[in-house]
Amino acid sequence: MQPSYHDAGFLGAEVPVYNIADFCNATDTQDLLVRNVRLGAALASCFSASNTTYANGTDITGAPAHVVVQQQNRGLVIVGPDIVSAVTRAVYTQENVRNQTNGVLLAGLAGAAGQPASAGGAVQYLTPCERQDSNFNGSSVGYLRPWTLWLRRTEADGFYHNSLGSPLSS
Repeated sequence: MQPSYHDAGFLGAEVPVYNIADFCNATDTQDLLVRNVRLGAALASCFSASNTTYANGTDITGAPAHVVVQQQNRGLVIVGPDIVSAVTRAVYTQENVRNQTNGVLLAGLAGAAGQPASAGGAVQYLTPCERQDSNFNGSSVGYLRPWTLWLRRTEADGFYHNSLGSPLSS
């Protein structure tokens, strides 16, 4: 999985894959669920700490190097400094997977039609600079506009009622 559009720049250069089978032992239940501290620590290590300073001077030392980890045969684990960031990254990761899948399928069709990938049939992923610059540097500030829209839409649809009040007011 690689970022194939602006809002998925947070995916970075790679999305690590956690295969729980690599960490299970004979006494573990083999249902692909993280059920103990050992398996949780192995999953958490896939995020690994970053010792990075962005070109613009933003220091992210100690922040996770990856904010999305793909679980083999299971799904994704997505982290963020707050609920807004985590949910927004989840939505944009899903959209990126859809875009990337469609791009790969269309590129395959172009190849099947006898057109070389250089004729525009290949998926174009974000460059390293584009990934970094469209990442909002770990801040949820860039995510507030879509979050507000989703929150209002969810409340208007009656899908969810928050008896504690709006998360936007805190």
